Order: sequence, then structure tokens, then C-alpha cells
Amino acid sequence: MILFQKRAYMLEFIKERYKNFEVNPLNIPNFNECVEIVNPYGKENITVYYHPESEWSDYSVRWIYRERIDSKEDVIKEIDKIINETEAYISFYEDDELRMGASIKTALIANLTLDTLSRELKTYNDLLNTDFSVRSFSGKYDASGRIERVNGKYTLILE
Repeated sequence: MILFQKRAYMLEFIKERYKNFEVNPLNIPNFNECVEIVNPYGKENITVYYHPESEWSDYSVRWIYRERIDSKEDVIKEIDKIINETEAYISFYEDDELRMGASIKTALIANLTLDTLSRELKTYNDLLNTDFSVRSFSGKYDASGRIERVNGKYTLILE
């Protein structure tokens, strides 16, 4: 008689934590396990990967960007920041090519200036002469603009 062992699902905690969302398993090569949290706003979904044999981390969370994470607790913190929109993602482009991207606190977006952005991201020169877009889970904080020289001084222009 052959006994079948029930497979332990390492990402079951995602389904339990985010019961108000559709959470679907994905079959992606090279990952032990993968689930997708469907964005109810029709925007980018959140994908969580479990890959314990990785030399960098056991988990990855992907939503616009990819964050490598070592613990279940930090996976939850990362997803909560996205879903609760305490953070959004800002991408900078130069000549239509991605130059850099980073998380940004959504509280800063309403009164965003080049100075506050520079302090938050700890860079200044990398921001100059770029176009940018801010993306949030629901779209509430989405914005775009550019950083360019106006009257001899660099300034952030929201569109």
C-alpha cells in the first residue's frame, strides 16, 4: 500500500492572511511555490515566490519591482505596504529608458518637491533630467511628471 503525503504549502500563510483577495497558485519553473494576489483594481498583481534553495533569500515579492525577503513576517510587511498604500513605487526614465526605481511613502506624494524626493531617495544628480511615474496599488496615488531645469534651477513638475 502506497501512502501519499500531503504536500506542505509554504505560501499558505498568504492565502490565510489575504482572505479578502483572490489568491491563485501559479506554476512557474525554478520556484518551489508561487502565488498571485489578484489586484481588484485591475492593475498589477502581487506575486509571491518561495525558493528556499536561492542563495539570496527564501522569498520574493513582485509588484512592479521585485523584493527579496528572508522571512514570512517581512513578506507580510511588504505586501501590507503595497495593499494598504503606505508606499507606492516611483520609476525614473531618461530618454524612455529606466534609470532607477524606488519605493516612496505615499504621504509625500501630495506635496512632492525635488528637495523632499531627493532627501527621501538619498540622491539628487540621478533625478535630474528624468521623467517619472508613481504607481500605487489602487491607482489613488498614481502621478507622473518630470524633473528639468526651469529658469536656471532644477524643479519637479507634476503633470
